[in-house]
Amino acid sequence: VDMIKARYKSYGQDLTVRKGRFLFNGPVDNPWLDVEAIRVSKSKKVTAILRLTGSLQRPETRISSDPALPETEALAYLITGRPLNQVSKSEGNMLASAALSYGGGQAAWITEKLGIDEFEVQEGETLQDTLVTVGEYLTPDFYVGAKVGLFNKQAAMVLKHKITDTINVETQAGTSQRVKI
Repeated sequence: VDMIKARYKSYGQDLTVRKGRFLFNGPVDNPWLDVEAIRVSKSKKVTAILRLTGSLQRPETRISSDPALPETEALAYLITGRPLNQVSKSEGNMLASAALSYGGGQAAWITEKLGIDEFEVQEGETLQDTLVTVGEYLTPDFYVGAKVGLFNKQAAMVLKHKITDTINVETQAGTSQRVKI
């Protein structure tokens, strides 16, 4: 399936799809992605490029630019339309959040290296609320994990237990205690 005149929303930006295809060769719910979305800078001299490739369930993301710039600079153009040295304070928070999100997605190798099931950067309402989640399924029905604030002293221990196919119990202890069923 080819995308014509498509838009792609990522990192809070509405990007133009320059090339977009879904390829089906296997399960219908997991097509292969081949998407290239762009944002032209406000000066019209730089094009920031976001590429998505791989299966829908495990896409790989790459950020680049034309002309070629360091990845951090390309991300600044993608998020703000301007170079990194011209980014405002509020745009800087948005950019830092996008960098954490992008970096967290690129860090899937950490789960394999550490032998854990989950490593995720969870964005909060503000950059200070951003958490890193690390966890492991000790059995298929029992999960133990931790959430730690990147820019604050927030920390929580998380336990999840699958009681039946439709009922799960999750407890979280830290600055606040919670139980979810």
